Amino acid sequence: MIVERATQTEIETSNGGRFIAVPASEATIRGYSVHEIQIDEAAYLPGQNEGEDVIVSVLPMLRDTGNSQVVFASTPAGKNNHFAELFLEPKPGVHQIVVKGTSIPRLASRVERLRAQLSATRFRQEVEVEMLSDGLSYFDLSTIENATNMKEGAICPRM
Repeated sequence: MIVERATQTEIETSNGGRFIAVPASEATIRGYSVHEIQIDEAAYLPGQNEGEDVIVSVLPMLRDTGNSQVVFASTPAGKNNHFAELFLEPKPGVHQIVVKGTSIPRLASRVERLRAQLSATRFRQEVEVEMLSDGLSYFDLSTIENATNMKEGAICPRM
């Protein structure tokens, strides 16, 4: 496959393939007919319903050829988005692939830099690919987990 033409938003190849980058907006993304849809940073889609509106607007574009597919790729952004819903409650035909940053040897120095710069919760989400809270809580998730992992449950004083 040879790139025949390339612009900032399109690539055309010698075998007739065409790659088009479109904005993640349900108002402007409609109108194509495609064999494959790739949604990068799917956990960070804008709009109503935590990105579901964008996904609903692109799914009708997929041709019904039997080998068409949608690929969602992202690091987690908490549990309150459509990507997390697809990941945590997979539907039939959904295949999950998880690649942790700590499993990629060429990223070792970057991983250690992120470990030093990010909160423990954000590191677990961004590098270890764990679907946790949104990372904006006052208390780190591990502190809360340690406080509530007792057999009797958490101890709350009476007021």
